Parts: sequence; structure tokens; C-alpha cells
Amino acid sequence: GDGAGVNTPFPREAMNFELAVDVELLDGTPESGYGVFIRDYTDDKGGLNQYRFLVYEDWCAVEQSEGGFPLALSEWAQHSAVRTSGVNRLIVRAKGENLTFFVNVVEVWHGVDEWPHSGAYGFFVSQGIRVAFDNLSFTELP
Repeated sequence: GDGAGVNTPFPREAMNFELAVDVELLDGTPESGYGVFIRDYTDDKGGLNQYRFLVYEDWCAVEQSEGGFPLALSEWAQHSAVRTSGVNRLIVRAKGENLTFFVNVVEVWHGVDEWPHSGAYGFFVSQGIRVAFDNLSFTELP
């Protein structure tokens, strides 16, 4: 859904912020991971644009959709910061063109958003799995 009518202390869209959340896989085998999406908006041609910061087992990846076309910014790679079971703390910091992804307080990716754009943000869960999200924090950055 679009979150309409949901009472939340967080803005619906943002560009400069830090989003942190605990994630835990409860059941199933992800086809394409789970995590957080940010800067989600529809362009003037109706194409979906967003960034996704994902984990699965001890792997992480960063993806971008541009005009509805998926692009891997950071291919799936094993990283020692990602716990294979239990809770992982994901932090995404977006400030202007700088995007940074942390897993359990370790920076796992830093990149540049050539066209910074305010957009929606939220959780990404691939089909066929159950994931718990907890301890959400959102901080707008100046």
C-alpha cells in the first residue's frame, strides 16, 4: 500500500536522512534478499526509480532501479559484517549525492547518486519469505 491513513511520526518522503532498522529472516529462502529501499519515486515517463540495500545470509548487495530497469551497483558479495542468522542492523545514510550502507555498524558500501531526488522509503522483502523488522529509527539530516 501507499501508507495512506497510517499514523507515523516519519515523513512519507525524504532525501537527506539516516534510516536504521534491525532485520531478521524468520522463514523461507529469499530469491533476491531483504532490506531497505530509499528515494523511491516515479519519473515523468512512469518509470520506477529507487535504491535497495539488501542482505541474505552473510551476503549483501546494493541495487538501483532507474526508469524501471534494475541495475546492480554492488553485486551480491559475502561480507564478514553480515550475520548468517539472527538480527542484522541495517543503516542507510543518504545526504545529497552521497549514499552509504552499513551492516552492524560496518560500512559495506558507499556510492554517489548522480541525480539526488526526494522519495519514499521503506522495507524490501523478496517473495516467499517472512522477515521481522524492529527498532526503526529515522533521522532527517540537514
